[in-house]
Parts: sequence; structure tokens; C-alpha cells
Amino acid sequence: MNVKVVAIFLCLVFYALACKKDDENFFASTVDLERLAFLPDSFLCTAIKEVPGLGTIPWTANCEVYVADTSLEFRFNTYQDTINKGIRETVACSYVPIQEGRFRIGILDKYTQPIVFNTYAVYARSLDDGDVADGFWIIDTTQTNYIEITELDLINKRVTGKFDLYFRMKTQGSHGVLYSERINFKSGDFRARIE
Repeated sequence: MNVKVVAIFLCLVFYALACKKDDENFFASTVDLERLAFLPDSFLCTAIKEVPGLGTIPWTANCEVYVADTSLEFRFNTYQDTINKGIRETVACSYVPIQEGRFRIGILDKYTQPIVFNTYAVYARSLDDGDVADGFWIIDTTQTNYIEITELDLINKRVTGKFDLYFRMKTQGSHGVLYSERINFKSGDFRARIE
């Protein structure tokens, strides 16, 4: 009986060791799970902000949308507080087609010729009154990233939609704050006026 138990136990141990595990050897910081402010009298977006291996928080940001040539530019911003209004986080999605649909997010490769202007996104942290760049993240291309425009009203200049964005760090903060290497924004929803 004991031989069977030991044999089963060893099989389970070897099976567990053989399983491929996700790479979770990255730095995570609770500073990225602190709630930041948004301006309540403006258009908002919401998402679940996740630091893998550390946790999640409900995330709310102000949503700004602009027409840039033949595409839309989205900015989701949070602030230090509602009085000083220093920007602390920005999620930016650029080169989003001006049409309803789901658009895969990639990385802007400005070093290729010709330059490829596909829909892309970045995430950035800032300090001071919002003009001091700190950490910078790019899209994690191993994940499925998208922005979806579910309603587009060009006459009344309104847009609504969804997004899922997974970021990996490109540049760590250099002003004394260490940020997480991976930050995700899941089940995102937005509603905004097109400026």
C-alpha cells in the first residue's frame, strides 16, 4: 500500500515539475494598485487594472478622443487629485480607424521603412504637474490586445466602446518610484465626445 502511495506521489511531483508555467519572474509594486483621481464632470472610462501576481483594482479615468488626420486618438488619464489636476497615468491608443469595429493593438515601429502606422497603444506614468515623464510601457504582443468602437456618431461627436490592453515595461521610473513591469487594463469601457 505504501509503495503505491509513494509511486502516485512521485508521479504527481514529476507531472507538476514538467508543466510549463507562465513567466512570472517580473517586478510588481503596490504603487500601481493605488487609486488615483479622475475629474467627475467629464467623460469617463472604466476598467479592471491588474498587476499580475499582486492584484486588481477598479480603475476609472477621464476619456478624451481627438480626430488626427484619418484616425482617432484616445487618451485615458488619471490625476493626483481633483484640485491640482497633475496627470499621473495616461493610456493612449493611436491610429484607431474612424469606424465601428474591433481593432487589434500592436506596437508602433517607427524605425522600419516605410513607417507602419497600425493601431497601437502605450501606457505612461508622470509626476509633478503631469509634465515629468516617469515610467513607460508598450503593448505586450504575447497577449490579445484590442480597442473596439461599438457606437460612432460623427454628427453628434460621440463614441463608445471597449478595450483590453496588456502592457510590459519599456522604461522604469527614474525619480525614486519603482513601477510594476506588467500592467493590464481588462474589460475596459469608454464613452466620450470627439473633440
